[in-house]
Amino acid sequence: LNQRLAGDSGVIEYFTMVYGTVDLHSGEVDLVQAGHPHPLLIRADGGMEFLGAGGLPIGLVADATYSVFKTYLKRGDRLFLYSDGFTECKTKHGDMLDEDGLLELVRSCDVDSGGLRFLDELFAKLKLTMASDAQLDDDISAALFEFNRLAPA
Repeated sequence: LNQRLAGDSGVIEYFTMVYGTVDLHSGEVDLVQAGHPHPLLIRADGGMEFLGAGGLPIGLVADATYSVFKTYLKRGDRLFLYSDGFTECKTKHGDMLDEDGLLELVRSCDVDSGGLRFLDELFAKLKLTMASDAQLDDDISAALFEFNRLAPA
C-alpha cells in the first residue's frame, strides 16, 4: 500500500494509520504504526502504557519500513486508538493536550464503565479541557477495543 501510494507521482497525499491483529485464543496483539499516535493500552488493573514504535505515514516515502510491535491482552484490558486531534487540541492553558494530558484525561474517567459510556465521558471531559476559543484544526476520533475473554480453543 505504501509503495503504491508513494510511487504514484500524481498523488501528493499521505495518511496515518494503525494496523493490528488480535489472536482471540492467546490475547496476542501485533500492531504496526504508520505515523499515527501511539495506541494506549489500558490494563484491567489500572495500568496504562503507550504502545508502538512509530513509523512514517503511508504514502510519504516509498521505501519506508514498518516494525511490528507485539503485546498481550488479558481479560478486561482495553486498547484505545485515537487521532492526533486529541493530543494536539489546545487546552485552556494555551498548550496542546499531548500524551501526558491524554493519560490524565483517561485516568479521570470511569475506566470500568462500558466502552460507549467511557468514550462519551472522555469526549465530554476533553471539551471541558479545551480552550473556549479553540478551533479544531484536525479531526478528533477514537476507537476502544475491549478484550473480555479468550475465545475457546
